[in-house]
Amino acid sequence: MEIYKLGQILNLEKGKSKYNAKYVSQNIGIYNLYSSKTKDQGIFGKINSYDFNGEYILITTHGAYAGTVKYVNEKFSTTSNCFILKVDENIAKTKFLSYLLLLQEKTFNDMAIGSAYGYLKNYNINDFEVNLPNLKTQSAIIKIIEPKEDLFFRHKNLVRIDSEENTKKDLSILIKIIEPLEKQINAFDELILSEQKSLQHYLNYFLNKLASINPSIFKNYKLGQILNLEKGKSKYNAKYVSQNIGIYNLYSSKTRDQGIFGKINSYDFNGEYILITTHGAYAGTVKYVNEKFSTTSNCFILKVNENIVKTKFLSYLLLLQEKTFNDMAIGSAYGYLKNYNINDFEVNLPNLKIQSAILGIIEPLHKKINLLKQKKKLLEKRSIYCQNHLIKEKIKDE
Repeated sequence: MEIYKLGQILNLEKGKSKYNAKYVSQNIGIYNLYSSKTKDQGIFGKINSYDFNGEYILITTHGAYAGTVKYVNEKFSTTSNCFILKVDENIAKTKFLSYLLLLQEKTFNDMAIGSAYGYLKNYNINDFEVNLPNLKTQSAIIKIIEPKEDLFFRHKNLVRIDSEENTKKDLSILIKIIEPLEKQINAFDELILSEQKSLQHYLNYFLNKLASINPSIFKNYKLGQILNLEKGKSKYNAKYVSQNIGIYNLYSSKTRDQGIFGKINSYDFNGEYILITTHGAYAGTVKYVNEKFSTTSNCFILKVNENIVKTKFLSYLLLLQEKTFNDMAIGSAYGYLKNYNINDFEVNLPNLKIQSAILGIIEPLHKKINLLKQKKKLLEKRSIYCQNHLIKEKIKDE
């Protein structure tokens, strides 16, 4: 093993500032233009020319995910929010170094966020030290990882790449323990998605069928006519949660953990409500709750007039409109949902008797979906437990 500063073993360049959305629209082609975006594998667009051709490592310099590392082997260009690293193959294999730098993404991100500039500078990379095994060992490690590269990317913190023996041992454990759990979790995801599509299909089918047979049982309402809309409180943040830990769910616009931001020792609402997230990439997400709870200011809380519509029935109806709500938020001048987006939204409702009948048909499907989600959650907990155990074993070996 030998220690090098990155500046000793690679040439660092930066992408061009001319590349923007207008440039892409005027120069559409087949070559990837990379940027600091995190979706679509970092591809900003496809253009009709390229600046680089071959094996390189890209590191994003700006944004919340500055320091993201990507290996490429193609004809490509990048925006000015990327470093392009050309490695001296007499000292380090490009792909091996990309694996090594992937393990340092958090460090690079901290450098960017913690700096006076708020982004990565050339010296952050050039002065960064790495410990390299010889070329023969690097090649052997690449050969071990490549067939299971996706698995390595997902759990890179569990794999040592300092020696062929350690890499083989760590990756073998991932293949035997973690990968089968992931496959089971993915299978549950597919089942849940299938059942959700069935539920939506049946709901649409019954509503459309009934409307064609007897339209008189339906009445059109603006949501503001059939519910009271409130917004969560701005006081709820991470600090508040840490100082007021309890048993009551605090919901927010986050998409993981069923939208639960944390658990606190008080509640603002008690009973059946519909929540709609207002901010973020997933604004417009709909959730039915029946409990004691609170929400952050990134949620609307809808209290329904049960003399006109059943809360649970309306929640299913609004679930079908999530894409519409999301488009409203993203397409608005504000970038989030406003009260009037919800209050002025129109729904066509059957009478209460029909609502109850439809609920009787689709509720068993909903219960099945919840059961599948619970089983999936147990598998996820088991996977996390195994990963934590492997981290402890890895530290012990080191």
